[in-house]
Amino acid sequence: MVSLTFNFGTVSQYDYARSPLRRHGVHGTFYVTPDRLDAEGCCMSWQLTQVLYREGTKSAASPPTASTSPSLVGRPRRGLRAQEGGGVCGPERLDRRLGPLLTLDHLTRAVVSAAEHGGGWVQVVLQRVCASGDPQVAGCGSGESAIDESTFNAFLDWLQRSASAGTSMQTVRQVMGATP
Repeated sequence: MVSLTFNFGTVSQYDYARSPLRRHGVHGTFYVTPDRLDAEGCCMSWQLTQVLYREGTKSAASPPTASTSPSLVGRPRRGLRAQEGGGVCGPERLDRRLGPLLTLDHLTRAVVSAAEHGGGWVQVVLQRVCASGDPQVAGCGSGESAIDESTFNAFLDWLQRSASAGTSMQTVRQVMGATP
């Protein structure tokens, strides 16, 4: 089980993740920080979050002081034990030490590792989606949990091909069994 989550509701997520998600017929969960809505050059406007919602993508409010999350977090299942660090569990934990941008290899290894350890839930947590045409691309990879648009597309392609092997994609709401 893989969930794509996007922290803080940045404009780069809307600009560079929305189209690939739609093209692949999947949805993500966008955690929007209410006090950052409409922040110039930073975050989505209220109108953009409404577009995402109408398209079937789920959003939730994040606390204004949300802490930085690891890039990937696997939920324990069938004997996977908790690792140190705030109760983060799972077969693999990726964070800032991997370099400025997440790679396709890091992402696919995390999903394969979860499958090899009996399955579970892998949450891919992204804070920025970078694109080569973006005037702010130089600073994009300097933050945690950033991914290049072409890597994001390649990961979505890989996930679709992996569906026949049992890998599925769901929003956080779907995994948790919550109703809209």
